[in-house]
Amino acid sequence: PRGLREADASVGYGAGIKETFNNVGSLVAENGLPEKAERYFRQALRIRGDYTTARRNLVVTLRMQGKDREALEEAAAGLRIESRDPVLFEEGAEAAMAVEDGAALTALCTLRMDAVPGDPSPHRFLGLWAAEHAKSPSLAKRHFEAALRLDPGDEVSARRLDEARSRL
Repeated sequence: PRGLREADASVGYGAGIKETFNNVGSLVAENGLPEKAERYFRQALRIRGDYTTARRNLVVTLRMQGKDREALEEAAAGLRIESRDPVLFEEGAEAAMAVEDGAALTALCTLRMDAVPGDPSPHRFLGLWAAEHAKSPSLAKRHFEAALRLDPGDEVSARRLDEARSRL
């Protein structure tokens, strides 16, 4: 398509500008070309490795392609730079669940709990892991209870807490 050819040409004009590569990558991804978008996001990160927006976009694009292990690695790298980023945490945790990497999930959740102590989502993810992979209803119960202390309206944790209690 003509618009995508023009987007490619704009990268030539903006060589060395991280935002150009990120923006063109976003345009390309929105037009159903995640592999090509991935290259643009990686180029933006080569220009500036701590560019969180490009890292987020790369992680989402990798997950769209089913490259969950790579997405997990990129999310973890981004969280080492910007530990409070909610998108990198959520996408990284989802990727860790998808590749069934409990150690990586625990590391991401621990980092998130240290960075954002009031966020219930790390406890929710650890509860889901305990229930679905570790087969430990007592551990799942503890994590879902912790999530509910932080967010009493968390319907997922409330439902999963009931399920965990029924398995004890």
